[in-house]
Amino acid sequence: MIELAACGTVFLDEISEMPLDLQAKLLRVIQEKKFRKVGGTEEIECKATIMASSNRNLMLEVQAKRFRADLYYRLDICPVALATLSSPQRRDDIPVLAEYFLKTSQICPQKTGKITSITKMAIEALQRHDWAGNVRQLKNIIDRAILLENTDKIGLDSIVFDSSRFEECSDEPLAETIKDFSLEKAEKQLIARALQETNWQKTKAADLLGISRATLYAKVKQHSIEIKDEEESEQLQQPIPSECIKS
Repeated sequence: MIELAACGTVFLDEISEMPLDLQAKLLRVIQEKKFRKVGGTEEIECKATIMASSNRNLMLEVQAKRFRADLYYRLDICPVALATLSSPQRRDDIPVLAEYFLKTSQICPQKTGKITSITKMAIEALQRHDWAGNVRQLKNIIDRAILLENTDKIGLDSIVFDSSRFEECSDEPLAETIKDFSLEKAEKQLIARALQETNWQKTKAADLLGISRATLYAKVKQHSIEIKDEEESEQLQQPIPSECIKS
């Protein structure tokens, strides 16, 4: 990786997860500006700039002896503290990140280039959300929206947050919003749509919905959703542990 970077930049994501033995090797590369390939004897000059990120406080990791102090001080030259997406100062970053994740998503290759933007209402819903899962959660929700969207723009209906489909804010009174539309009906439609958008691949549909495969089977059976192939239909007849079924 360092050799491929040449005179560029090596970005080490979540460096706090790096094992101590590998930390020692990285420290040597930074100190000596040289490295050896695995099994090789020739020393190669390191010309790359090394950057690292962590969602943990590395000083606390050093104190807990989970991170090398000498490596920490080698890396701590120009630290940048970045607030989470839930912070007010990051709200303006959300549209930029959402558009980036839309353009770079690989979740559904057949839709690549067909969905070109995100509507204003969808962006506003994203900005109002409390991002407990930070940037990774935003990426996941954009991927999910790509699968659910049937037009060239991601709309509000395709923005489905993990905890509830009704987290989006609306100017309409709640009674008007859910009139003639039960929670059970909403769940059934969402599951059916996820299955259709993933070409009835149960594992992908379960990941999209944020539930386990076993729970998906239980919900499909509960709502009498038609399964496309006989093999999966037979699996549905098998008993499912009660702890896997959400009430």
